[in-house]
Amino acid sequence: QHFLPDYSEEHGFYKYMFDDLPGDMMVSFNGKAFDLPLLINRFLIQRTGSDFFSRKHLDVLFTLRRFFRLKLPDCTLKTAERTLLEFERLNDIPSEQIPQTYFNYLQSGETSEIYQVIKHNIWDIVSTMAVMVELERYIENAEKLDKLSDMDSWAIGKFYLQRKDYDRAFSSFSRSEGVESEFHIKNLFQASLISKKLSDFETAFGYWEMLSESYNPHYFSALEEMAKAFEHRTKELDKALSCCQRAIDTIYQLSQLRNEEDFENWQARFSHRLSRLQTKLSKSK
Repeated sequence: QHFLPDYSEEHGFYKYMFDDLPGDMMVSFNGKAFDLPLLINRFLIQRTGSDFFSRKHLDVLFTLRRFFRLKLPDCTLKTAERTLLEFERLNDIPSEQIPQTYFNYLQSGETSEIYQVIKHNIWDIVSTMAVMVELERYIENAEKLDKLSDMDSWAIGKFYLQRKDYDRAFSSFSRSEGVESEFHIKNLFQASLISKKLSDFETAFGYWEMLSESYNPHYFSALEEMAKAFEHRTKELDKALSCCQRAIDTIYQLSQLRNEEDFENWQARFSHRLSRLQTKLSKSK
């Protein structure tokens, strides 16, 4: 740790504080949004600079949120310590008290509370490393499971999807063990889209048929995908038309029970496709 004993030392402090840090990456917890902008601002004020800010930056908070945002009450480091590491700090100074503690030190020169801050920072560093290890273990363990909870399936699948690792993304989405839950339905639909992208239409059709058996948040999307595939891939215009008609009939029935803005949008989309298909069919005859 580096400690600034007085504001008069700030220029030299910032000029040399990063000189002994090896590597080409920085790791933080919430550093992208909080610590780094503050440091950059202070460097500008002191009219100094550092190659440190050009390094790659791994903010562990973003990774924690990616996998556990849906499962934890919040994604603070202390919550991660309690839930993932089963560890709780004793007699720790709250983070929000640290700025005032430093200002008190500048005024009085009393260092007893500063040692609490240093101890707090040590635990922050150790815990950040431990959370990184736990997140890696979480991914490794998920690879070995036959089934994943619907939330884990969604979080891990999205992680691989953003990296364009479609095989692993499909593996995660397709192992969702939920039953008719919101995320289970989303997992199945994502698995269908990946199958479509990989030209595995047999698997994609299996998911679309499953999703169109009963009404759910992806019911209309599944029927639309089937209609598109029948129209453009297999050239079975009558089946494509049937999908559109099913959707329009369902919209009519559901709109009698509840009013949703999406119904109007889906009605327009399927009506347009239905009209085009009817024209195609009449021309083919």
